Amino acid sequence: MEKIKLSEKQEKILIDHLNGDYSPFFASEEDQLLFNDVIDMAEALMFKLDAVKEIGGDLMAWFWSKYKEQKDE
Repeated sequence: MEKIKLSEKQEKILIDHLNGDYSPFFASEEDQLLFNDVIDMAEALMFKLDAVKEIGGDLMAWFWSKYKEQKDE
């Protein structure tokens, strides 16, 4: 698997989302764009790994777990 590369801001947005602290309705335009980039990366990885069934309904939680796996290696 390719290494997932997230900027500090992208990582923070993803963590905020997972903790329920991110809302696109109240986020700045910059944060919305950052989160959209994270979503695009997650979808691309999902399709590359053919992991649609593995995700279990939460793409961002799955993507975070993949990111943490590689970070912990």
